[in-house]
Amino acid sequence: MKTHHISHACFFIMALLMQPLWASDTERDLVKEDSDTERGLVKEADEVLINIAESVIKIPIAEGVSVEDAIDSMKLKANALNMKFAGHQQLSKQYKSIGMKDIQRTEIFQFCDVRIAKKMLDFDIHFLAYMPCRVGVIEDKKGQVWLITMNLNVFITSVDLPPELIKIATEVRDNMEIIMEAGANGDL
Repeated sequence: MKTHHISHACFFIMALLMQPLWASDTERDLVKEDSDTERGLVKEADEVLINIAESVIKIPIAEGVSVEDAIDSMKLKANALNMKFAGHQQLSKQYKSIGMKDIQRTEIFQFCDVRIAKKMLDFDIHFLAYMPCRVGVIEDKKGQVWLITMNLNVFITSVDLPPELIKIATEVRDNMEIIMEAGANGDL
């Protein structure tokens, strides 16, 4: 699995998202000014530019692998890694149900190791906003199907975690990459 470089802007976005929800507008503005203005991350007062592609891991489904085999492979591998299947949203079906046209297949699959989730939430309840782990399955306009997930290196390297939580967060990251590789290759 190729590791992607994460821009400083991604770290800034994660820091903002990890702030307490009760932070006032003034507190949020001060955090932005103090931590990022000198690094050139703030374009205007409230606008931050990031390269969204750098904040995710994106893998094409291999030629000859059906989308159904990719999905089944991810579910089987996730189960073997104790990342239980937690949910599924079929966005493309919802698009069609409201009359949208030119729909490419778009689905989201959720996986979670509840023991690890509990440890992360015991440390900081704000992690709930990022649970469960998700893998998107999407067909681009050229017909290529991709598996996409959040690059968990953003969290591991930008949040002040104790060593034991770094270890389990790294395990989740590695498991998600294994799950995606299994799906991309149709490893039933």
